[in-house]
Amino acid sequence: MPEEILVENLHTINKQEVVFNKKDDKTLEIVLPEPYATYTAAIGRMMIYPSHAFDNDYTKVEGSGYFNSTDMATSGAYTVAEINDDSIVYTARDDYYRETPSVKKVVMKTIGSGSTKQVAFENGEISYMRITTPEELKKYPSEDIYVIGGESIYKMMLPYCDIVYVTKIDRAFQADTYFPNLDQMEDWKMTEEGEEQTCFDLEFAFTKYERC
Repeated sequence: MPEEILVENLHTINKQEVVFNKKDDKTLEIVLPEPYATYTAAIGRMMIYPSHAFDNDYTKVEGSGYFNSTDMATSGAYTVAEINDDSIVYTARDDYYRETPSVKKVVMKTIGSGSTKQVAFENGEISYMRITTPEELKKYPSEDIYVIGGESIYKMMLPYCDIVYVTKIDRAFQADTYFPNLDQMEDWKMTEEGEEQTCFDLEFAFTKYERC
């Protein structure tokens, strides 16, 4: 196994071609030229377009207006039900392979910043909103607030947190950005550790840390 694997794009690994085979209308087989552990994560970011919608011409994708229609092909747990001027409505799939989500409907809405956003949240018009400063945090009960990174947000908000939920993946990755290692911090203690689970070739476990 080489010490470093070069992945130029999703089509080549170490300058060797990745083969895509259509098995049926709902199955795509991907054959790698050699083992590559994180390829499953990479294809999670890959966008697959229905070629018939663009007359088998990829140059027609941009500016086609295809993605302004609820008839667009989608993957994942939700389909697009409505596209409005200020919102997009998603509904849960009944045939999702990991079972139908418990949240049946998700509305993503465009709302002005500042007080408009806060008033909508406090009136129950929206369930979640983005908070980016410690000053904003102080306006709301702590149990209503969740912090979602990246790295700079985690570092800024961690001193204000009492509970941290960490998903631990049993694999080492090359990276230049990290979440703080709570096991090495005296003021944090793991209070819950879930059973190990598997997704594709990745083994992981959900854990909970609380401030001592």
